[in-house]
Amino acid sequence: MNWVNNAMRQGFALSGRGCWLFAICIAAITGCTPSEQDTLQLTGKAPGYEGKLVSLIKVEEHGATRLLLDTVRIDSAGFFTLKSIINGQPWLQLDIAQGPQLLLVGDGPNISLIIDKQKLPAYSVTGSVASKEIADFTQSLRQNLDRQRNIDYAWQIQLEQQLPDSPLAPFQIKYRQDSLQVLAGIESQLLAITSPKAAAYAWGVAAKYLPQQRREKISRGLSGRFKDSSILWNETAQPADSIMEGNTLDSNSAVGNH
Repeated sequence: MNWVNNAMRQGFALSGRGCWLFAICIAAITGCTPSEQDTLQLTGKAPGYEGKLVSLIKVEEHGATRLLLDTVRIDSAGFFTLKSIINGQPWLQLDIAQGPQLLLVGDGPNISLIIDKQKLPAYSVTGSVASKEIADFTQSLRQNLDRQRNIDYAWQIQLEQQLPDSPLAPFQIKYRQDSLQVLAGIESQLLAITSPKAAAYAWGVAAKYLPQQRREKISRGLSGRFKDSSILWNETAQPADSIMEGNTLDSNSAVGNH
């Protein structure tokens, strides 16, 4: 059970503000052939961010270039509409001033979001399969990491209260079983993804939390499903999505130590 410790040793943090390394590897993996220009309209409702500027940004050139496509001010009712001409299915970033940065894929002509400040990190996406799968995976991963922290905390309390002559094995078994369930939850959500770009994103994040044997198994499975992408998953990538910002694992995690 070294998966959490491995992630901590690598210093991995699910934070994307100002980080475009994720887009560097994914652009090469899942790049699409340029097509005729299409009009993209992105509408949204963002309660709690009335009056804030919201921008739609295209990420290209292996993440080194950010091209501003459109920017508007969220109206007094919390609504906004962004429009742009795009080629193919580009990686996009939705930036709300003093708010979240959300990773999107321009795989539909009409994309809608609901970003309620009071309900973050949860948000919803419709009109884009890849963007919805990215949102769902990110939120599921956060829940699983929160669950693992609770498991770690319970284990640490047990160690502190353990009497010298009392058997520890039953608690250790339960701890490992609970931790394995967290791993299974991450894996099942990852394998349920259907979009190549969303799968590439999710793998770049999830690989940090999976032991080597499981990484190899899932990588083979994804490679078989997404042959066009070759699944050249870069495990050092970080997501360009700030919805997980600050969601790191507790440095006192006991997984792998007992």
